[in-house]
Amino acid sequence: MEEAISAEHSELMVLLYTAEQESHDSSGIIKEVTNIFSAHADREEETLIPVLQFMKEWSSGIKEVNVSFLKGKAKDFEVEISTMIKEHAIILNLFDEINIKDQKNSCELNNLRSFMKRHSTIEEYYFYPMATSACNIIEEL
Repeated sequence: MEEAISAEHSELMVLLYTAEQESHDSSGIIKEVTNIFSAHADREEETLIPVLQFMKEWSSGIKEVNVSFLKGKAKDFEVEISTMIKEHAIILNLFDEINIKDQKNSCELNNLRSFMKRHSTIEEYYFYPMATSACNIIEEL
């Protein structure tokens, strides 16, 4: 599960860098999307991934954990979740601006936007709630 999120972050970064270099986007919107997503992915790697890893281990019966580390990561996740959700919306809105201004690359950018939308939806509807549940368990340790 955590590996899949990290792999998608890496794949999306490669696609964004490629789109940035190959695009005729003189407005710099793709670069802005790349910058926002890069910081966003780093934030998730630092907060979401450790909490999900805990949930995976906890549900498989591993009860020996670094409580102070996990409590810190859980708190960080709880602080960052609203920002991460907002960033999903900002990124998708920026993609919409690109498509309006740059019809030449619209097919590739629409595919990239669809991938980003799917990635964001999975995070918001599955992984963020799972991480929130993990944070509740961590708080009780």
